[in-house]
Amino acid sequence: MHLVVQLGVVLIFARLANLAFERIHLPGALGELLIGAVIGPFALGGLLGLFPEGHAAPSPELAGVAAVASILLLFTIGLETNLALLLRYSTAGLLAGGGGLVLSMAAGTGVVVLFGETLYGVPMGFLSGPALIL
Repeated sequence: MHLVVQLGVVLIFARLANLAFERIHLPGALGELLIGAVIGPFALGGLLGLFPEGHAAPSPELAGVAAVASILLLFTIGLETNLALLLRYSTAGLLAGGGGLVLSMAAGTGVVVLFGETLYGVPMGFLSGPALIL
């Protein structure tokens, strides 16, 4: 019975989020993902009593249903993708994504190089373990 209640709450809130996001001209799948994060076991799901007391993860049954649902969600998103539009903006997207990756890595390693001696007591280089991990 608890699984049915969990599924019912998830489906109702996912549908409401889908409708709300489509109303403001955003992809409905984005609303479903957002509400899934909000009512998941690590956020409001624990407070609302959707998930058993003391369990951070959902039941194995709900985890199985969620795995299948996430595959279907990604398949649906793929079907809604406009391939011509994707190809049109692929260069700009690649540059923005690659630039974000390079800038983030440079900033993280730069912080370790600048403050590594203060934090670890040993001077750190750009290829040191903590610099690469950060």
